[in-house]
Amino acid sequence: MPDDDPPTRPTLVDLDVERCLALVGRTPVGRLGFTTEDGDPMILPVNHLLVDGIVHVRTKAGTKLSDDVDRRTWLRSDPTEITGRGIATPTG
Repeated sequence: MPDDDPPTRPTLVDLDVERCLALVGRTPVGRLGFTTEDGDPMILPVNHLLVDGIVHVRTKAGTKLSDDVDRRTWLRSDPTEITGRGIATPTG
Protein backbone atom coordinates (compact mmCIF):
# COMPACT_ATOMS: atom_id res chain seq x y z
CA MET A 1 0.00 0.00 0.00
CA PRO A 2 1.46 3.43 -0.94
CA ASP A 3 2.27 5.91 1.79
CA ASP A 4 -0.35 8.71 1.55
CA ASP A 5 1.38 11.03 4.03
CA PRO A 6 2.81 14.16 2.42
CA PRO A 7 6.59 14.44 2.58
CA THR A 8 7.92 16.42 5.51
CA ARG A 9 9.68 19.67 4.80
CA PRO A 10 12.79 20.84 6.58
CA THR A 11 12.25 23.71 8.98
CA LEU A 12 14.44 26.77 9.28
CA VAL A 13 15.99 27.38 12.68
CA ASP A 14 17.74 30.55 13.82
CA LEU A 15 21.26 29.75 15.01
CA ASP A 16 23.35 31.90 17.30
CA VAL A 17 26.82 33.00 16.22
CA GLU A 18 28.60 30.35 18.29
CA ARG A 19 26.61 27.52 16.72
CA CYS A 20 27.16 28.92 13.20
CA LEU A 21 30.91 29.12 13.73
CA ALA A 22 31.00 25.60 15.17
CA LEU A 23 29.26 24.26 12.05
CA VAL A 24 31.45 26.25 9.65
CA GLY A 25 34.60 25.11 11.43
CA ARG A 26 33.77 21.41 10.95
CA THR A 27 34.37 21.36 7.19
CA PRO A 28 36.71 23.20 4.80
CA VAL A 29 34.29 23.12 1.85
CA GLY A 30 31.28 25.32 1.24
CA ARG A 31 29.43 27.72 -1.01
CA LEU A 32 29.67 31.47 -0.82
CA GLY A 33 26.67 33.47 -1.99
CA PHE A 34 26.52 37.17 -2.80
CA THR A 35 25.08 39.60 -5.31
CA THR A 36 27.15 41.01 -8.14
CA GLU A 37 27.48 44.71 -8.93
CA ASP A 38 24.52 44.25 -11.31
CA GLY A 39 22.40 42.81 -8.48
CA ASP A 40 22.49 39.26 -9.84
CA PRO A 41 22.84 36.42 -7.33
CA MET A 42 26.09 34.44 -7.50
CA ILE A 43 26.96 31.24 -5.63
CA LEU A 44 30.50 29.89 -5.83
CA PRO A 45 32.11 26.79 -4.33
CA VAL A 46 34.93 27.71 -1.96
CA ASN A 47 37.48 26.21 0.37
CA HIS A 48 37.46 28.08 3.66
CA LEU A 49 39.21 28.12 7.00
CA LEU A 50 37.91 29.35 10.35
CA VAL A 51 40.54 31.05 12.53
CA ASP A 52 39.66 32.90 15.75
CA GLY A 53 36.05 33.33 14.67
CA ILE A 54 36.89 34.72 11.23
CA VAL A 55 36.15 32.81 8.02
CA HIS A 56 39.00 33.04 5.52
CA VAL A 57 38.47 32.37 1.80
CA ARG A 58 41.42 32.38 -0.56
CA THR A 59 41.06 34.27 -3.82
CA LYS A 60 43.17 36.34 -6.17
CA ALA A 61 42.84 39.80 -7.69
CA GLY A 62 40.42 40.12 -10.58
CA THR A 63 38.12 37.25 -9.60
CA LYS A 64 34.42 37.52 -8.74
CA LEU A 65 35.22 37.13 -5.05
CA SER A 66 37.86 39.85 -4.96
CA ASP A 67 35.61 42.25 -6.87
CA ASP A 68 32.70 41.78 -4.44
CA VAL A 69 34.52 41.67 -1.13
CA ASP A 70 32.48 44.53 0.39
CA ARG A 71 29.07 43.07 -0.43
CA ARG A 72 26.76 41.18 1.92
CA THR A 73 27.54 37.47 1.70
CA TRP A 74 26.46 34.13 3.12
CA LEU A 75 28.35 30.90 3.55
CA ARG A 76 26.95 27.38 3.54
CA SER A 77 29.29 24.67 4.76
CA ASP A 78 28.88 21.44 2.82
CA PRO A 79 28.90 18.20 4.79
CA THR A 80 32.15 16.42 4.01
CA GLU A 81 34.22 13.50 5.12
CA ILE A 82 38.00 13.78 5.42
CA THR A 83 39.71 10.75 3.92
CA GLY A 84 42.95 9.22 5.20
CA ARG A 85 44.91 11.40 2.78
CA GLY A 86 43.32 14.62 4.02
CA ILE A 87 41.00 15.01 1.03
CA ALA A 88 37.48 16.33 1.73
CA THR A 89 34.71 14.54 -0.13
CA PRO A 90 30.99 15.41 -0.08
CA THR A 91 28.81 13.15 2.06
CA GLY A 92 25.37 14.47 1.25
